[in-house]
Amino acid sequence: MVHPDWVDVSSSVEKVPGKKDPAKIKEFIQAVKGLTENRI
Repeated sequence: MVHPDWVDVSSSVEKVPGKKDPAKIKEFIQAVKGLTENRI
């Protein structure tokens, strides 16, 4: 299993190039929180 210190998701959370999508950012953060909570 990989345990990176950081992840670059800039383009993955964009609605169109250069414009972040708040819903995608929220979804990503919730997914990461779920993974980190299960790591304990």
